[in-house]
Amino acid sequence: MKIETLVEIGAEVRDMIRSFMHDNADYAEMLVQRPKDITRKMDMAAEHALDDALTKRGLSARIISEELGDRIVGKHPEFMLVFDPIDGSTNATCGIPFFCTSLAYTE
Repeated sequence: MKIETLVEIGAEVRDMIRSFMHDNADYAEMLVQRPKDITRKMDMAAEHALDDALTKRGLSARIISEELGDRIVGKHPEFMLVFDPIDGSTNATCGIPFFCTSLAYTE
């Protein structure tokens, strides 16, 4: 995959998260609580945005993510992505605008 495509995908996920948080007052609602981590609505929205961005481009990947674990998008993975949908979700839920999406690529 070209780096430009990866940057486009990252920007698309970022834009979707911004829109989701703006349009959904309950974006921080907890869906799953584990001993050392919480999955929130915004995390799952980001997970779906990544899957959609790959599918839209006809790309197939193995994804290892903080929220959903190990999964395959598409039929024959060409590369692997390691994904943290909202890195800094505590900041995001408190209205502190310092959080990000982490996306790493490997073949």
